[in-house]
Amino acid sequence: MALTASERLPQNPTLQATATRREIRTGSPIGWGLGILLPLTLAVGWEFVVWLGLSSGRLLPPPSRIFATFKDLSANGDLFR
Repeated sequence: MALTASERLPQNPTLQATATRREIRTGSPIGWGLGILLPLTLAVGWEFVVWLGLSSGRLLPPPSRIFATFKDLSANGDLFR
């Protein structure tokens, strides 16, 4: 017999809110969306910083240069060696 969400959560309101947030972070589409949104935002932000000329991109190249290099290495077979 499966328990409903209210039966699984502790009766203490503080613990109940924490348990609800934990479920949202790990198992729901909202959690997946947040997990994808942060790295994507950082990548777009870094690309924008290099595009504006605020950084040269030599120490940490922008994602577009990383993906272009990855594509070139995989196309000529060096990536797999």
